[in-house]
Amino acid sequence: MLVLRSIKIFIVIIILILSHKSFAENMMKFACISSWYEHCYMGICEDNINKKPFLKQVKIIIDLGSMTLIRSTDNNYVMKITETRFRPEKNIYIGYQDNLSNGFIVINILKEGTTGYVDTLLTNAGGFVSTGFCKSKIMDKGIIEG
Repeated sequence: MLVLRSIKIFIVIIILILSHKSFAENMMKFACISSWYEHCYMGICEDNINKKPFLKQVKIIIDLGSMTLIRSTDNNYVMKITETRFRPEKNIYIGYQDNLSNGFIVINILKEGTTGYVDTLLTNAGGFVSTGFCKSKIMDKGIIEG
């Protein structure tokens, strides 16, 4: 009985190691573009509820292989990905930061390979919120598929 239990535990450990290696070899890339963007001035969003959102588009490139997020509005901001969680509700949570700001993006995996996202960036000048859609690509040992 004890031997059977030990074999089961060993098999589970092997599966976990192999799945981790497979995930490391097949990293995801996301390219996201906003359909809505809002700046919460000095952290106060309530005053902006009835205003039209900015017409700027936010472009976000996420590379889980290099743990880098590039956020483009007026300038390109290169952020380091500090946290990644895969949630059972088909969501991917990604935390990121640089020297002056931090934020997080939640990517929702929808039907038929489409994805939506919500992004929040916090700076000393206030917060920025955007929503939109993403395309995903799987990089397999340097080959991009998608």
